[in-house]
Amino acid sequence: MRRSNFWKKAVLGLTTLSIMSFAACSDDDDNGGESNSKVYVPTEMSVSDETLVMKYDNSLRLTNIDAKSTASNSESYIYSYAFFYDSDGKLIKMKDEYKDSEEHSIDEYEYSYKNDSIFRFYLGDEGKTLESTYIVDSKGFVKERITARHNDTLIFNYDAVGNLIKTEKSNDEWSYE
Repeated sequence: MRRSNFWKKAVLGLTTLSIMSFAACSDDDDNGGESNSKVYVPTEMSVSDETLVMKYDNSLRLTNIDAKSTASNSESYIYSYAFFYDSDGKLIKMKDEYKDSEEHSIDEYEYSYKNDSIFRFYLGDEGKTLESTYIVDSKGFVKERITARHNDTLIFNYDAVGNLIKTEKSNDEWSYE
């Protein structure tokens, strides 16, 4: 069975969002600096005949994503993604595993950081290859993703409080509410 492009794009999108994520705090409450607010993170999503399950560590960093087929009339398959962080909480590695009755593959990616850039490397049989470069602004928001092989650029746009509102690539544009 061939890999579903939907889940590949969904996980790459979640990976990009995890790179862009930051912790916000509020000091305008009247409870002596203690926060009573809860943070909610998605733990399961279902689309058509597929289910996506997400797991997090104690710091609410995404650690695993499992995507499984749920249709009774289709071949069974699973994508499994694992995310690894350094002691500062920066994403340093991602492992992508796919299994079905005919195929089993594992891809690994490594991330490194320098000034205003994040570099994503593919760790393959030929060694370490630059795949993408993410440009971040002074607040840590990803502004651009440049894909090395195709030399295309995805631009990220945010509102005044830092919510992602639009992404643009060539003649395509996606808006978020």
